[in-house]
Amino acid sequence: MTMLEEIPVPNVIEYLQVINSHFARLFRGVSQKDFSLIPSIGRDFASEFLDLTPLEIEYLKRFREQIIPFIDPASMDNWDLLMLAQHHGMQTRLLDWTANPLVAWYFACEKDFDHDGRVYRLDYQAPLDITKFLDPFNLSIDYSVIRARHISPRISAQSAYFTISKNPRMSLELSSAYQQFDNIYKKIIIPHDKKIDILDELDRYGINPSTLFPSLEGVSRKINFELTRTKAQLKKSS
Repeated sequence: MTMLEEIPVPNVIEYLQVINSHFARLFRGVSQKDFSLIPSIGRDFASEFLDLTPLEIEYLKRFREQIIPFIDPASMDNWDLLMLAQHHGMQTRLLDWTANPLVAWYFACEKDFDHDGRVYRLDYQAPLDITKFLDPFNLSIDYSVIRARHISPRISAQSAYFTISKNPRMSLELSSAYQQFDNIYKKIIIPHDKKIDILDELDRYGINPSTLFPSLEGVSRKINFELTRTKAQLKKSS
């Protein structure tokens, strides 16, 4: 893969200038710039030949069984369950993307304050018509873009999309389809020492945990950030 030039972006004005220099449709923020585009279920597996599909199917079944106290899964197919599981932290073959570049910027800054973050960009591709592919574990193409069904408030709040990989152990960056357009996008890097300042900026634009995670969890996460910011200020003044 071609080595891409890195562009550090310390504030919202410079970030939006970079975003507008090459139009992209989807964005993904990662809190450490070296994180690859590997779905969570496929990380930490050295073997390229290990088939994780039976494991994925079994644990998605467990997810369906155990969410009943919180939500009725009776009307949900495997696509709905997979999206819901992904957005609530379960390991799946999906990767989160967003149509809102500021949301991606938030996720690049939200943690790992000793590491530079990164925002990936994805060019336009027609989303997969999942009504024609009923089984998410039996796809014939390397990867596809999926428009998220709005089955959860946080999916709506985050303007969510997904990519799904036929082989969840392989980084999306290694896909020939991805490489066709990747070299037009320079690496957007978020300097680690600017993350808290950027989160403050995003908060002024209404991008914060309480809006991205509309629940008690989101309120707690927002307060936790405010505590983190206050403690950082106290350290500087002490």
